[in-house]
Amino acid sequence: MNINDFNIHYIDNRKHNDLYEKVIKESLQDVTINEGEVKIYTVFMEEDDEKVKASLILLNAAPSKINFENIDIIFKNEQSGDAVNESCDFTFVGILPSNTITPFELEFNKDDFSNIKCDVSELKAVFNTKMTAHGSVIISNLDVAEDVRFEDKVQAKMYLKGLKPLKKDSITINAFDKYFSGNTIIVPIIVMNSYDKNATIKGFSVVLKDALDNVSGVKKVDSPISVAAKSASLVNVIFESTDLKDAINTYKFCTVAIS
Repeated sequence: MNINDFNIHYIDNRKHNDLYEKVIKESLQDVTINEGEVKIYTVFMEEDDEKVKASLILLNAAPSKINFENIDIIFKNEQSGDAVNESCDFTFVGILPSNTITPFELEFNKDDFSNIKCDVSELKAVFNTKMTAHGSVIISNLDVAEDVRFEDKVQAKMYLKGLKPLKKDSITINAFDKYFSGNTIIVPIIVMNSYDKNATIKGFSVVLKDALDNVSGVKKVDSPISVAAKSASLVNVIFESTDLKDAINTYKFCTVAIS
């Protein structure tokens, strides 16, 4: 992929001038990156009496945006290839759009680099494990059925907000906790579609299990559930008395699973 085809993305949403962007792209001209890869590039390293400061760039060549967090990196001597610090896990960079260059800066305590045997300017940041974002999709759009409670809608939105990117071209189903309504048990389920096209899902089962993990109720979902591309749908699955092996009042502590 040609680095000139990448857009500059700023985590803090601040717009820098054209010269700044030109300098960034020129510094990356010798960097090669293939579709689906994520790379980290060190612009420069510097130090003062207390801190080591790193100016870094993340390159995202994935076909979709990714939620870039919990990144594990180490710094290596560019000449010898020796690591000079323990792996460093920093929590959150941000959501990176597809085919973007994201500059950012990090600061470390100098004690973390106590084993440095070279000038700090010779250090390069690398991922501690191989990073790839190929086929990852962030699900944020949510369609909600009319009979779903407001509190379940809020729970689903919070669930999606904390959800890590899903594998591309997959359907994922998760069940939230059940509740009782008259002589029925209602289980809100969320169906997530990471395909680039709309999907219709049916034929799976929602299972109730007792404290010993025995199956005590099964509801097969035969009615089609429509899910938009790269979106989620929240619907209720309703257990009638005929779907249950025991009296409804015995299901207070049962758990929910998808099969």
